[in-house]
Amino acid sequence: MNPAPPVLKPSPWRRWAWALVVIPVGLAVWLLGANDPVETKIYPPCGFHKATGLLCPGCGGLRSTHHLANGRLGQAFQNHPGFVLALPFLLPLVSVWIWHRVRNDEETLRTRMIYDRALKMALILFFVPALLRNLPGPFQNFAPPPVAKVAPSK
Repeated sequence: MNPAPPVLKPSPWRRWAWALVVIPVGLAVWLLGANDPVETKIYPPCGFHKATGLLCPGCGGLRSTHHLANGRLGQAFQNHPGFVLALPFLLPLVSVWIWHRVRNDEETLRTRMIYDRALKMALILFFVPALLRNLPGPFQNFAPPPVAKVAPSK
């Protein structure tokens, strides 16, 4: 006769794991909101773009985050449409993840499936425009404007 399987309790740090995500991301968004990446030279240039001339999936992301942090959705979309399109899927995903961590709940299979679908959708919405903007033709509209053409943020 097999004894009942042991009950595994989550480790105590799991309840506060959300802070390891939220605090650094919040500080980074605050820093980007306060310092325009075009005007401030503390952010390194994209090495992939310098080496190949192609736009990496993240090109325009700093400028987009800066504009979002300052409430300029149109300019954020102009700089990185994939990032702006992925946010409506990522923010609820992170919120539910934090909720489960704070309440110390175990995720159900249904919750994990929702996580999986939301993450896949966010990745598709992020990477498809990011890859298409390197193709010639109408997809060039997905490319961020050159730094010299970006309107001042003030």
